[in-house]
Amino acid sequence: MEAQSQEKRQASLDIVASRDTLHEGAGQKLTLYASTTVALAALGGLLFGYDIGVIGGCLTLDGFRETMGWPPTSDECGPGRPPEPLEVDLEKGWITSAFMLGCFVASPFAGYCSDRFGRWLTVLAGTVIFFVGGAMQTGANGVELMIAGRAVSGISIGVLSTVVPLYIAEVSPANLRGSLVTLQQLGITFGILVAFCVNLFVERVVGSTWDWRISLGAQCVIALFMGLGMLFMPESPRYLAWKGDTDQARAVLRKLRGSDQEKKLAAEIAEIERDVQDLKMQKSSWKELFSRKLALTMLVGIFIPTVSQFSGINAIMLYSATIFNDMCLSGIAMTAVIGVVNFLFTFIAVFLSDKSGRKPLLLTGATGMLL
Repeated sequence: MEAQSQEKRQASLDIVASRDTLHEGAGQKLTLYASTTVALAALGGLLFGYDIGVIGGCLTLDGFRETMGWPPTSDECGPGRPPEPLEVDLEKGWITSAFMLGCFVASPFAGYCSDRFGRWLTVLAGTVIFFVGGAMQTGANGVELMIAGRAVSGISIGVLSTVVPLYIAEVSPANLRGSLVTLQQLGITFGILVAFCVNLFVERVVGSTWDWRISLGAQCVIALFMGLGMLFMPESPRYLAWKGDTDQARAVLRKLRGSDQEKKLAAEIAEIERDVQDLKMQKSSWKELFSRKLALTMLVGIFIPTVSQFSGINAIMLYSATIFNDMCLSGIAMTAVIGVVNFLFTFIAVFLSDKSGRKPLLLTGATGMLL
């Protein structure tokens, strides 16, 4: 009996010692390989933002409107501007909302796919699907194919927006995890900015009936670059450990952390193995989410992103060019200004998430939404 107690005490001391080793000092460094892996994965956020931002400007380009069978944009503005035909408004609504519908349909299955097939393969598959959706949009010759392309891209983003942050977190050093995961959001805002700027370029410089195909085709280039890059990136070491391939997990972790961090590497792989073992021993059910212990946490987790969507920011991003045109301003130029502000303020979250904590930033952002 005494021997068993001694073993338990020693095991507890080993856990504490390994975690102290893992987090001691300034923490683990970010190697070039890890930086490249995180940057390529964060392109999933850029794809998300680009597809949100690009369509609003395209809706106002005469070449796009002609291809969709719509009348040209009116030169009038203000209260005297003639309204769009009802059929055009409905088709514009379907084109913009098909993307969100695809996200909504696919996102519940993203977690299962990442556990069943792995983080890396799920991200790669999502990138391929996005390329297909982007190609459909670029080559569209009517409303139907445009809506279908937007829906396919939305399915991809429903997967990527869920799995990419998980993948980034599992390949990142613990001391930098919070900041690196926020690169997903930085990628989204940067993608919106890039889309606005591309639309401005094609409107002012290209000025052709096919200029909108340049705007929509650019997302295929980004997806192709991300897909090719992901072919050389590793599977998550935590997922490999979950599947029982500890040797491969250790090899991947050594590449991510560097060969000169053996002491911390051993502590991290030991911590991963313990976490995986604890997860496998747990017998959880869906009912636990609605228990008194977890219900409040679950509701807060659902409430925060839901309310942020109800703030109307997506409507602004999707229809800002049309809104500003109605206000007698240059719609595409003003959307570029919004994109710059949106992108710059995202840096606050990136640099302060690990220093100031998540809750103060969340409260600050919520106050800004209220004002």
